[in-house]
Amino acid sequence: LLGMADTAPFGWLGNKETLLQQVTETISGTMRRDQSLAEGDLADLISYLNSLKLPDVPIQEDLHQRGEDLFRRLDCGKCHKPGSWTSEEAIDVGFTDELGVDHFNPPSLRGATWRRTFLHDGRADSLERVFNFHQHQIDHLLKDEEIAALAEFLKQPDRAAARRYETA
Repeated sequence: LLGMADTAPFGWLGNKETLLQQVTETISGTMRRDQSLAEGDLADLISYLNSLKLPDVPIQEDLHQRGEDLFRRLDCGKCHKPGSWTSEEAIDVGFTDELGVDHFNPPSLRGATWRRTFLHDGRADSLERVFNFHQHQIDHLLKDEEIAALAEFLKQPDRAAARRYETA
């Protein structure tokens, strides 16, 4: 949830315009089934989520640049647009869930390097598996050094790289 407060729309379907809508539905529908938080508690929770910022971590500039270049070459920005690092629309990601849904809102890539699972259902436990087992939106296997470069880029995608990407 780090740095996610301004990455609307929310939810796997991209159908929640505000963090308040997403949190309310998650609490009442997913977590607590037909229950809700008191208004003050809900406001406190939203305030807390808005306070979660990505840490400013050191990066290896050369590796970060190679990751940014690869991100661009693979056209990752068509679904994970710089700024929020997501998209406003739901996209066919080549997977259909148990309910027949085949279009999902891409998660923001902010904080991706700190995640333990990836993809909308957590079926990948590493970036390497995202690309080389599930072949997420690419047509070839990535080398270890390419995955390392992408991981380095994803540590701080909002750095000056975002500005360079948007103007390229």
